[in-house]
Amino acid sequence: MIKHYGFGGKRLTFGSAAGVYPVNRYQSLFLASAACLEGFIIAASMGKRATELRTVELCCGGGPVAVTLKAAGFGTVDAVDIDKAAVDLCLENARANNIELDLVETRDIFAPHTGNMCRYDLVAINPPCSPDWGLWGARSLGERMRVATSGGGNGEEFTVKAILALREWLTVGGSLVFVMTSTQDFRSIASQLNRVFPSSWRLHQGCPVAQPFLRRTSALTKTLDDFTADKRILSWDGGDGWNWRLSWIVVAERCDRSVVDETVQPELWFLNFGYDVPSPNYRKLVKSFQAQ
Repeated sequence: MIKHYGFGGKRLTFGSAAGVYPVNRYQSLFLASAACLEGFIIAASMGKRATELRTVELCCGGGPVAVTLKAAGFGTVDAVDIDKAAVDLCLENARANNIELDLVETRDIFAPHTGNMCRYDLVAINPPCSPDWGLWGARSLGERMRVATSGGGNGEEFTVKAILALREWLTVGGSLVFVMTSTQDFRSIASQLNRVFPSSWRLHQGCPVAQPFLRRTSALTKTLDDFTADKRILSWDGGDGWNWRLSWIVVAERCDRSVVDETVQPELWFLNFGYDVPSPNYRKLVKSFQAQ
């Protein structure tokens, strides 16, 4: 059981289930808080109340974003996952928090739409992001967890595909809000954003967040170090027995105008807000990435 404080100080709790990607603080709940804030920004920009917005959490797992959004007072809040066990857990977590979501369904988000397509003002997703060469132990947890975590290729393929597909889920002025990590090919993701959301995407304030994610004793550590040396990903030895990485929340708005003056500059990817990463390994790596 993991606890989270939503807007207004409401305490929320999230359970877990075997084979379902667990709710966690560095990605799931980070996304939940960011989605709430971005939702209020969208409402203000549209001249609407939060109760008038249509929102959805895709790849919902235990439903941290959907439950948090509904608890914060947003209007229509749906949740979607390809795994029925995840949908069942999402419903269970909603009931445990006395929350009633509007629609919770099992669905492939890339499947063709039937009938009239429902568009949303806010689409939030924590996409599968593990590279094929390192599923962080998911293989031993079974096929369902592999599907929940595998991002394809160097971790970017699912996200790159989703950026294009999910633009069509948005109303004009609506935003796609998603998690991206430095152990994905984040540069390819940024390139796709520049193609699909030119001059209309940014990093959520408070990014990035540094997190430990894999012990240095793992057999994958050498691969992480080699790929970081090649600047394909960014991971570092935190000096505490753990491999560390960064997580970002990306916000992409569907609009007919530029909402940012220019593309996100390289130094912003690694600018920590309100905290410091003391590891000399991190500082050295950041300098080399920014120098490119």
